[in-house]
Amino acid sequence: MWRLAIDWRPAQIGLSFQPPELEIKYALQNVRLEQTPGQLEIEIEQPRVELDLRDPMAEIGLKPWLLISRELAAKGMLAAQKGIGEYAREGDELADVHLGADVAALTAQKAWPQDGREINVDVVPKSRVRVSAHGGVEIDYHPGRLSVSFTARPVEVSYRRGVVKSYLAARAFIHIDVVGNRYSAIG
Repeated sequence: MWRLAIDWRPAQIGLSFQPPELEIKYALQNVRLEQTPGQLEIEIEQPRVELDLRDPMAEIGLKPWLLISRELAAKGMLAAQKGIGEYAREGDELADVHLGADVAALTAQKAWPQDGREINVDVVPKSRVRVSAHGGVEIDYHPGRLSVSFTARPVEVSYRRGVVKSYLAARAFIHIDVVGNRYSAIG
């Protein structure tokens, strides 16, 4: 019986693959900071209180010696003028004895004067103490400074494409042979 011997093989495709490459090159960036610190200046003038006691002290009799001597000299001058005036008036009255002046009344008035002196109570001193205060705080602020400098350096990017190649690794074939010694149509 005859037979057909079929030997076959499909075609084979081969692929060669080279992957893509991405390369990134960079350098560290330089950042430069310059700082000037702020300054705070504080000036303090210590508090000082001044009391001016001249007027109240003068009212209670504690004046500077030069002022006291001037006032006493002025009072003495007034008292002397007043005394001279009184003696002159009394002399004029006694000179007019013939006109009916009462010498006994003048003598009594001179011996026991009733000049209206009274006891008076008062509060001294009447003026206030002058108070002045000095001092203070002065604050001065100078702001600081910050400067930033940046040197930009480029980033290098290189890219190599990947490659895919196809090739025929083996060819397809079919081989048919008739084997056997007879051929029968019936089988």
